[in-house]
Amino acid sequence: MTELQPLVNKTVEFAYRGARLSFDLSHALFSSYAIDTGTRFLLKEIAHDEALARARSILDAGCGAGIIG
Repeated sequence: MTELQPLVNKTVEFAYRGARLSFDLSHALFSSYAIDTGTRFLLKEIAHDEALARARSILDAGCGAGIIG
């Protein structure tokens, strides 16, 4: 058991650009049950927009679980 294990409520998997990603989420976070709709939409837009895909950083304000960072 790691130090963070008591904080982990659920592990959620998400497919993004052909990669299978796994996130450990805490019950204390917004959208701790799954990747929320807003984040899914933002990831799709980033993947399909060439200028966004080349961006060095993108801010997901109010990011909840912090999937994007």
